[in-house]
Amino acid sequence: MRLNRLEVLTQEEIRKIHAASLDILENCGMKIFSDKVLKILEEGGCIVDYDSKVCKFPAELVERCIDLAPSQFQLYDRD
Repeated sequence: MRLNRLEVLTQEEIRKIHAASLDILENCGMKIFSDKVLKILEEGGCIVDYDSKVCKFPAELVERCIDLAPSQFQLYDRD
Protein backbone atom coordinates (compact mmCIF):
# COMPACT_ATOMS: atom_id res chain seq x y z
CA MET A 1 0.00 0.00 0.00
CA ARG A 2 1.40 3.38 -0.96
CA LEU A 3 0.31 6.53 0.84
CA ASN A 4 0.38 10.02 -0.58
CA ARG A 5 2.95 12.35 0.90
CA LEU A 6 1.48 14.96 3.24
CA GLU A 7 2.56 18.52 2.47
CA VAL A 8 1.75 20.98 5.24
CA LEU A 9 3.47 24.02 3.71
CA THR A 10 3.83 25.15 0.13
CA GLN A 11 7.29 25.79 -1.30
CA GLU A 12 6.54 29.54 -1.20
CA GLU A 13 5.64 29.35 2.50
CA ILE A 14 8.85 27.45 3.21
CA ARG A 15 10.82 30.11 1.31
CA LYS A 16 9.18 32.91 3.33
CA ILE A 17 9.93 31.17 6.64
CA HIS A 18 13.55 30.67 5.61
CA ALA A 19 13.91 34.32 4.56
CA ALA A 20 12.39 35.51 7.85
CA SER A 21 14.71 33.21 9.81
CA LEU A 22 17.75 34.60 8.00
CA ASP A 23 16.56 38.13 8.74
CA ILE A 24 16.16 37.40 12.45
CA LEU A 25 19.57 35.73 12.73
CA GLU A 26 21.28 38.58 10.87
CA ASN A 27 19.53 41.59 12.40
CA CYS A 28 18.38 40.49 15.87
CA GLY A 29 20.90 37.75 16.53
CA MET A 30 20.94 35.19 19.27
CA LYS A 31 21.92 35.56 22.92
CA ILE A 32 24.74 33.16 23.78
CA PHE A 33 26.10 33.13 27.33
CA SER A 34 29.35 31.25 26.70
CA ASP A 35 32.33 33.49 25.89
CA LYS A 36 34.09 30.44 24.47
CA VAL A 37 31.26 29.82 22.01
CA LEU A 38 31.06 33.53 21.13
CA LYS A 39 34.78 33.52 20.31
CA ILE A 40 34.39 30.46 18.06
CA LEU A 41 31.45 32.09 16.26
CA GLU A 42 33.35 35.35 15.82
CA GLU A 43 36.32 33.48 14.34
CA GLY A 44 33.85 31.78 12.00
CA GLY A 45 32.53 35.07 10.64
CA CYS A 46 29.72 36.09 12.99
CA ILE A 47 29.33 39.55 14.49
CA VAL A 48 29.65 39.31 18.28
CA ASP A 49 28.88 41.83 21.02
CA TYR A 50 30.56 40.46 24.14
CA ASP A 51 28.89 43.00 26.44
CA SER A 52 25.33 42.01 25.51
CA LYS A 53 26.31 38.38 24.66
CA VAL A 54 24.53 38.72 21.30
CA CYS A 55 25.82 37.01 18.18
CA LYS A 56 24.55 38.00 14.73
CA PHE A 57 24.83 35.53 11.87
CA PRO A 58 25.33 37.00 8.37
CA ALA A 59 22.86 35.46 5.91
CA GLU A 60 25.66 34.44 3.54
CA LEU A 61 27.38 32.52 6.34
CA VAL A 62 24.17 30.70 7.26
CA GLU A 63 23.56 29.78 3.60
CA ARG A 64 27.14 28.46 3.24
CA CYS A 65 26.71 26.32 6.36
CA ILE A 66 23.40 24.95 5.08
CA ASP A 67 25.09 24.02 1.79
CA LEU A 68 27.73 22.05 3.74
CA ALA A 69 25.13 19.98 5.60
CA PRO A 70 24.22 16.56 4.19
CA SER A 71 20.91 16.39 2.33
CA GLN A 72 19.77 13.52 4.55
CA PHE A 73 20.88 11.50 7.55
CA GLN A 74 19.66 8.53 9.55
CA LEU A 75 18.42 8.68 13.10
CA TYR A 76 19.05 5.78 15.46
CA ASP A 77 17.72 4.93 18.87
CA ARG A 78 20.09 4.38 21.79
CA ASP A 79 20.22 0.62 21.11
